[in-house]
Amino acid sequence: MAFFQRRNPPSSQTSSPLEGESPQAFSRHDFITTATVGLGAWVVAYAFRNQDGSLKQDSSAPQKRLSGSDPTSVESENRLHMPSPSEVEARQSLSQPMGAPTMPSQAAIDLIKSFEGYRSRAYLCPAGQPTIGYGHTKGVQLGDTLGGESDAIRLLQSDLQSHAERVSRVFRDIPLTQSQFDALTSAEFNASCLKNGTTGFAQYARSVLPELNTTRDPDRRLELQKELVSYLCRYNRANGELRDGLLRRRLSEGLLLAGTRDPIVSNAEYKKLKQDACDCLKNVDHHPHRLIREMVSRSFVSRGLSRR
Repeated sequence: MAFFQRRNPPSSQTSSPLEGESPQAFSRHDFITTATVGLGAWVVAYAFRNQDGSLKQDSSAPQKRLSGSDPTSVESENRLHMPSPSEVEARQSLSQPMGAPTMPSQAAIDLIKSFEGYRSRAYLCPAGQPTIGYGHTKGVQLGDTLGGESDAIRLLQSDLQSHAERVSRVFRDIPLTQSQFDALTSAEFNASCLKNGTTGFAQYARSVLPELNTTRDPDRRLELQKELVSYLCRYNRANGELRDGLLRRRLSEGLLLAGTRDPIVSNAEYKKLKQDACDCLKNVDHHPHRLIREMVSRSFVSRGLSRR
């Protein structure tokens, strides 16, 4: 054991072995302590390494997917991905500018649900896409079914998150109100009117919103709102044909953008707006855009946003 003996210190005043112990005994105790500490550190490191490995293995495991009409079919189970509540919350926690809206409010969700309607079985929408739940289309095939409305709401929340992220990217340098964020997310969800800022509407909105949100002139503000909503209402076609349902939806989103608490335009109200606008323009060579502007103006009047 001479190898483990410690050299005697140069001065007995600065260091001395414990009373009753020989230098050899002290050296053995020191070695055992050091070895024990080292072994414990290795065990802890190895345990944490196994924990990390198990977490990685769990995260790479296949996630549960929504089954279609045939629950025994692997192909059907891999068709739709049903996001878990934790996944939705994780996506909602993405960093955004302080105070900026990150998700549409309940007003936007109610508007979307009122126009989409709940479908537990996949169907073909007017654009010819298989759709299920509240307007969910990704990975959907005819014959797919949902377990209940809670599944449809979860899919809608996941869909809205991706569209909300797109709105945040396109208008990242423009402060939006919650109602503006709601309307833009709803329109992007249904009509893809932004496409990462490359559409005419996206460019026009980026040029108008800064002045709209800073002007103190109520007449100018109202004018800008009407022009922006009128541009949004041009997204009213499916397969090249004008759809009254889409125009009614754009009008509702426009009223939401303007901040009204009652944005949804009913079928009866829409028919009256359209008929009154046509009667007003019957002696004029009215372009479809002019008809839209007239309907937008009348919808603003119906909500008390303007006198004309």
